[in-house]
Amino acid sequence: MRSKAKVLALFILAYAALNGPVSGAVTDGGFAQGTLGVGLNIPGFGLRYFFSEHYSGEVRGQFEKDIFVAGLRVSRYFGPVTQVLPYVGVEADYVSFKGDISRGSGYALEVLGGGEYFVWQKQVSIQLDFGPALIGLSDNDNDVSGRGIEFVVNFGINYYF
Repeated sequence: MRSKAKVLALFILAYAALNGPVSGAVTDGGFAQGTLGVGLNIPGFGLRYFFSEHYSGEVRGQFEKDIFVAGLRVSRYFGPVTQVLPYVGVEADYVSFKGDISRGSGYALEVLGGGEYFVWQKQVSIQLDFGPALIGLSDNDNDVSGRGIEFVVNFGINYYF
């Protein structure tokens, strides 16, 4: 599954490199207020709404074998820079996991920065963001908990209505 996702990501990036960006839901440096978008990220989905031309809120869910992550993200978009709409944001997630030996839950708090590049029909974009995340997990079976900072990278494809 992961190799198929990598091939798809490389195909999309190659397509984007060969085609100039367009500006579907984008107006003079920001998104039109009220714009709604759905996104597929590896390995999950998101639903984004723009409260103003520069601020969005997003509900996100990610699923991997024995791991579930669901959360909220708030992002601040800036004007285009070299054909990319850069943004910064914060994200708070609920995390649950189940393994052969342990199961539990926790949280992830992330500060992120990235960009969005429109590639097709003025409504489809690819996005890439990354940043540090404080992750805290507790094991329900063994009463063990821990937390630490991890570097997180998110890649997704979005469609705007």
